[in-house]
Amino acid sequence: KDLLLLSLIATLFAMVQLSVMTYLILYLEEVAFFSVGLAGIYLGLASGSGLVGRICWGIISDRIFGSRRKIVLQIIACISGITAILLSLYSSKMGGLLLLIVVLLIGFTAIGWNGIYHTYLVELVGMRNAGSGTGFSLSIVFLGNVFGPLIFGAIVDLTGGYRHAWEAVAVLMFISIITLFLLKEHVHE
Repeated sequence: KDLLLLSLIATLFAMVQLSVMTYLILYLEEVAFFSVGLAGIYLGLASGSGLVGRICWGIISDRIFGSRRKIVLQIIACISGITAILLSLYSSKMGGLLLLIVVLLIGFTAIGWNGIYHTYLVELVGMRNAGSGTGFSLSIVFLGNVFGPLIFGAIVDLTGGYRHAWEAVAVLMFISIITLFLLKEHVHE
């Protein structure tokens, strides 16, 4: 039950991650009126921030939260949701520095969540079942990689803009925060 629940939560995270990776550059071009080159640089910065996030979230989980993974995933989802709302509300009055911070934060969280998920997964199923547990979970999670960008793009097409698509990202993260409360956690020190 917990493995399935964690897999479904991670599917929501994957939907958000791939939506950000797929549409951030288009969003920056169409809404913030960035050149393709500048939008590409911002996507690169978000990806780099995600790389740093994968390392930092593990350190934060181990050192600050005593190896608790659930609270860290909830923090990641909260920051991802807030940054998605900020992207939904973007206007030129936001300013370049604030937009850069938002892009770095959404990268740090929405792209940098994977390490904590994998650690939580292995701790949940145990080392003996790590291979089969990971295979089972990723079979479900990868559906988020497929359907997340499709749904995000459909929302953009149906509404004629990105606002509701970013709001949908925030909703997915809110659902993740709430659903994580249902999971058990084994803390290993």
